[in-house]
Amino acid sequence: AFIYTYLGREFSFGEVFPLSKEDRDHVAAFLTKVPELVKSGAIKPNRVKLWEGGLDGIEGRFGVYERRKTQYGETCL
Repeated sequence: AFIYTYLGREFSFGEVFPLSKEDRDHVAAFLTKVPELVKSGAIKPNRVKLWEGGLDGIEGRFGVYERRKTQYGETCL
């Protein structure tokens, strides 16, 4: 729900989460810090693995994650 209130939108899913200026101000302040956090290495992007085959190769790669699930007891992405 917070992503909606951060964006200045009301959210309703069983319960109503009204628009929150406090949430929006909080995320706006954080976003001004993101470039420096990335530059300093405090925030690191997720690793990307490029697989051969493009979109057609996706189905064949599910086995990689199933093997990890067996090896580690839970899926590690």
